[in-house]
Amino acid sequence: MKRTLPVMAPLSIMLFERRAFPAAARAVKAVPAELGDDVGVLGAVAVAMAQMTSTLPQI
Repeated sequence: MKRTLPVMAPLSIMLFERRAFPAAARAVKAVPAELGDDVGVLGAVAVAMAQMTSTLPQI
C-alpha cells in the first residue's frame, strides 16, 4: 500500500479539490495516514465500539 501513495495521492487530492465544496477544499489538508496499513482495521474497530456503547439503535 505504501508504494501506491506517490501515485494515488495526487489523484485523490485532485478529485477532492474538484468535487468538494470550495470552502471544504480550502479548509482540509490531505496528509499520509500515520497508522499505515492498519488504518482500515482500526477504523472498523472504532465504529464497532461506538455502536456497542451507543444508546442509539444499532445499524
